[in-house]
Amino acid sequence: MSSDMVQREQAVKKSRDLLFIEVGKGFFAKWIAHFHLLSTISVKEMVEEYLVQTNEFADSVSNKMFTVLRKLLGFNGNGIDGVGLGLKLHHQRLAESEHERAPKRPIYLVGESFGASLALIVAAQNPDVDLVLILANPATSLSKSLLQNVGPLSDMIHKHLLAGLPHAMSLIPVETILWKLKMTHDMQNYLNSHLHSVKAQTLVLNSGKDMLLSSLTEGEKLHNMLQRCEVRSFIGNGDPLFLQFKDLSKNFSVALPSISKITGRGMAAYIKFSWPVGVMPLEVVLMASLDTGTDGSSPFQDKPKKITVDDTFDLVAAIKRASYYRRGESIDYISDFLPPTPSEFKAVYEPFRWMDVAFNPVMLSTMDDGKIVRGFAGIPSEGPVLFVGNHMMLAMESFMLLPRILMDQDILVRVLAHPVFFQRMKDGMLPDLSVFDIVRVIGGLPVSAKSLYRLFSLKSHVMLYPGGVREAFHHKGEEYKLIWPAEPEFVRMAAKFGATIIPFGGVAEDDVLQLLLDSDEQMKIPALKDFIERLNNETVRLRGDVEGEVGKQSLYFPIFLPKLPGRAYFLFGKPISTKGREDILRNKDKACEMYIEVQNEIEKCIAFLKEKREKDPYRNLLDRVAYQGSNGFHSEVPTFDI
Repeated sequence: MSSDMVQREQAVKKSRDLLFIEVGKGFFAKWIAHFHLLSTISVKEMVEEYLVQTNEFADSVSNKMFTVLRKLLGFNGNGIDGVGLGLKLHHQRLAESEHERAPKRPIYLVGESFGASLALIVAAQNPDVDLVLILANPATSLSKSLLQNVGPLSDMIHKHLLAGLPHAMSLIPVETILWKLKMTHDMQNYLNSHLHSVKAQTLVLNSGKDMLLSSLTEGEKLHNMLQRCEVRSFIGNGDPLFLQFKDLSKNFSVALPSISKITGRGMAAYIKFSWPVGVMPLEVVLMASLDTGTDGSSPFQDKPKKITVDDTFDLVAAIKRASYYRRGESIDYISDFLPPTPSEFKAVYEPFRWMDVAFNPVMLSTMDDGKIVRGFAGIPSEGPVLFVGNHMMLAMESFMLLPRILMDQDILVRVLAHPVFFQRMKDGMLPDLSVFDIVRVIGGLPVSAKSLYRLFSLKSHVMLYPGGVREAFHHKGEEYKLIWPAEPEFVRMAAKFGATIIPFGGVAEDDVLQLLLDSDEQMKIPALKDFIERLNNETVRLRGDVEGEVGKQSLYFPIFLPKLPGRAYFLFGKPISTKGREDILRNKDKACEMYIEVQNEIEKCIAFLKEKREKDPYRNLLDRVAYQGSNGFHSEVPTFDI
């Protein structure tokens, strides 16, 4: 037996042992019991089943026909080095089988490099199947690769290629590189004419370090060509994103348990790993149908293991951050929401932690007896609870309040936010959605009456800003002004569920920035007017039919002068109970009275904070830095006497 054949058989045996021992459970165990990983037998059985079910080539079960199929599938005497039709048929059959088993649930195809191209081919051939593609460093443009000429010149440079390659690539046999390049070339030819057929929701993950092909521009290309595609960059992460060669055997076993623990029930996942063994690339496809229900437990429990080997990249976290986890035809921000793990929270909070350091917010709350205390002791731990407050410029208060309540009280507040945080009508001027990952990861969802109703029914803690965009993008002289609708939008619904309403106020804006040009002034400048109009065409506009100031829900980029940061102050007022207030449901006047009561309480909170901050000896940033320099950076800075 040739050394190549022995090496191939050893590689196949090793990979099968890993699969059987480490991840053989549930549906996956039943499936793999009859699957010989990329062996001649398994591919023969798979192809025969595929062809018989499609009523094509009825005599394909014969050994004579199989000789021909071996060539079509890329087999020869030395192993696999063809176009990869077997891989495509294998994934195709898996997708079809899973769709038949659960037609109303999405199927997740996860691939890296040319595995991403394979997923695109399956999606192009199944436009009516609900697929979600997670593609890392997709190898869809061989023409842009420095290795595009390796194939034709392979005989000349066979002995010299390895010396000129990066260290990581020097581990890959030349045969493997050539095999991958040929497969990628054939895939690219197919995709060039069929990419328009891809209807699947697609998430492209770029590290900029694909080992064989340049991926820096592929994400943008796919984003422009596909109907539903988002791109996320992980520059600086390991290559490849999904695993590193050195730790494969040690970490392979964490994959399936990690998916099951993190993603919850109802997610069908295909995870493909690829690494070189000997002279042939060994393809491993992990398939799992996950039906482990979520228990709704606290996000700050034991940290689940990561799905990937690279400790700097978490695939499941990336899917959740992009809002690509769903169990139905479209995402449901309530039933599909999974609380963040500690590592997920840290990843999205870190870019905004500077606000906590710079503004050193003072958090106050009011007990049932009216006593004001420092901290969140006045906030009920049991829901339903509705926080109602004022927006500061650019909604800066949300990025300080929501993380702090979660960290200090272990309470996940579901904030009802503008659709700009979740979707775009088209690309253009607005910041990338990844900028707002923190809002989605810690529980934000698009504002709607239906969402508020469902959250109350689940006894959730909810945060609502009735002033919306008009208040968050206010004009000069409107700092801390409530710009609310005339109708008591939330009061009756709160009363229906007996929710506790907690009015709160925050001040900091005038200590942080000075507004130079507001939207009214910018609209008088033709170039800026055109910019604002194009900006607002990129997202959904709310309250367009409402008269008055509150109906002017227009986004714009305020032009302001930053100040040396002062200090942020927040006060949660005395809880207002609606339990047993059936009169609010029956009598509109009673509902309006409570609506006005909530407004008055917020204004009182704002007035209290504006007055008290004048007596704070550490309102200035430099004074706070000096205090912490003497008492420790993590020491709590004192404030005014309450």
